[in-house]
Amino acid sequence: MACSFGAHPASASQIVLTFAGTIDHSQNNISTISLLGEPFSGELSYDSDDPILFSVPGSPSTPAVTRYSFGPSDFLTLTIGTYTFSASGNAVGTNNALDVIYHQSWSGGPSVDLFSMGAVLGSNISSNFPGFVPYALDFEIAGPAGLLTSPGLPTSFDFSKVVSPAFGGFTTGAGVDSFPDANFANTAFEGTSFTSLQIQAAPEAGTGSLLAAGLLGLVLTPKVRRIKKTHP
Repeated sequence: MACSFGAHPASASQIVLTFAGTIDHSQNNISTISLLGEPFSGELSYDSDDPILFSVPGSPSTPAVTRYSFGPSDFLTLTIGTYTFSASGNAVGTNNALDVIYHQSWSGGPSVDLFSMGAVLGSNISSNFPGFVPYALDFEIAGPAGLLTSPGLPTSFDFSKVVSPAFGGFTTGAGVDSFPDANFANTAFEGTSFTSLQIQAAPEAGTGSLLAAGLLGLVLTPKVRRIKKTHP
C-alpha cells in the first residue's frame, strides 16, 4: 500500500527528481548478463520552462498529451547494479522529450495524470553495458488525477497517488529498451517497483535549501506499455 506524503511543491526553473527500486524484467536475448532483481537508481533533471514541441487535443481546456523538448541542462540517468545509462541535452534532430498528461480520461476510464521523461536512438544515450547499444531510456509515473498538482511541466507531485506498475493503461517505472518493433520498442531492462521517489528544487541563492518527498511500498498491478510506445 502506498504511503501518503501529500503534495510537495518545488520552486520553478530546474527540477531534480531521484528514484530507486528493483528490476523486475530482464530480457535474456540481450546478453548473458541478467539484471533481474538488481537494485536500480536514477536521477532526472528538467527546466519547468522547457519549450513545448506539440500538444494532442484532449478536453476543451487541457491537452490530452503535451510533449516538451529537453532543455540544454536536462538529463536522465539510470544505474542498474554496476551499469549506467544516461542521456542529456537536446541537440537538433534528437528525440529527447518530456510528456505530461493532466486529468484526462479515455473511453469512460479513470482520470489519469502522467509524467514521463525519455530519450531514443540518436539522442546520445551513453552506456557502459558490454555489447549493448540502447534504443531508448525512459522514466514514467502514472496515477489518478491529483498526482500532478497543476497542468504543464510539474513543479510538484503528490507521490502518494503513484500506482505501480500501471494505471489507466500507462506504465509506472524506469527502463532501457533494446530495439524497435511493432510497439516501437522492446524492453530490455525495466523496474516497476519503486522504493523511493524524491523531488528537489535547485537551491535558492544564499539558502541552499532543498524540498523533498518520499514514496515506499507501491502496489503491483499487471504491466502495460509506456506512453513512449503508445503516442507519437
